Amino acid sequence: MDEGYGECYLRDEAHVKLMSDSLLHFQQQRYFTSCYCIMPNHCHLVVKPSEGFELEGILNSWKGYVGFQINKQLDRHGVVWADESYDRIIRDEEHLFRVVRYIGNNPRQAGLPSSQWHRWVHPDWEAAGWRFQEVDEKRRGGN
Repeated sequence: MDEGYGECYLRDEAHVKLMSDSLLHFQQQRYFTSCYCIMPNHCHLVVKPSEGFELEGILNSWKGYVGFQINKQLDRHGVVWADESYDRIIRDEEHLFRVVRYIGNNPRQAGLPSSQWHRWVHPDWEAAGWRFQEVDEKRRGGN
């Protein structure tokens, strides 16, 4: 997937904005999105459902809305998203750190130029020192 197989609908800036806006639309109401990275054919994120909401329902809502809008904009019909999502339960702070680092480095690992991906970290997380950190910066001792 990282190598850009598939339709790559998220190469289009309008689709990236649509996805980004959707990931934050019900922020603090249905979920808390803490960070994400949108790549040409998939995205990674850390999200915590609010009480009374299930992750599967949130994902289905995002996929349904964004898929419908992409099809509408492209005047097409059909499947936009894979059925399966690869969700994980974050067990502790160390696991969270590894996941955030993975998400932040995924575009570079895939060899994508910065024009083909979009990353975001919640401002509260950035203020607390949680931000995407490039692997090379970490090796040099940077933030």
